[in-house]
Amino acid sequence: MLWEDFIEKELIGSGHITSCAIIESEYGDTLASSKNWDLKENERSNIIDFFDSPDDEKLRFTINEVKYHVTSTKENVILGLAAGTRIALCKRGEYIVIGFTDKNDKFEDIARVCKNAVNYLNENSKPE
Repeated sequence: MLWEDFIEKELIGSGHITSCAIIESEYGDTLASSKNWDLKENERSNIIDFFDSPDDEKLRFTINEVKYHVTSTKENVILGLAAGTRIALCKRGEYIVIGFTDKNDKFEDIARVCKNAVNYLNENSKPE
């Protein structure tokens, strides 16, 4: 399976995610992203830092030039909200999956899709 196929089938295909990215959890390299949704290098490094040392002082983060307010951080899942959009970041092993939606989906649904994707990536052979 190709990275692009994985994104379309597992994340966008869920119906809960409208844009997404998968980054490497140690160095922040972008492994895959949906069309027209590119994270800047400093955004990726800030995400890694946030997971490495969650801090109550860091109540906001920026992804794709949108500033999100953190609503929850637990069990390697960060949830954020910005102007009617929602985002979930899930980390496990060597991957961080980031799922965004501008729909009125519940955080639990978005987080579940991202968690399932990051678990799949860690338990199966990774896409090419």
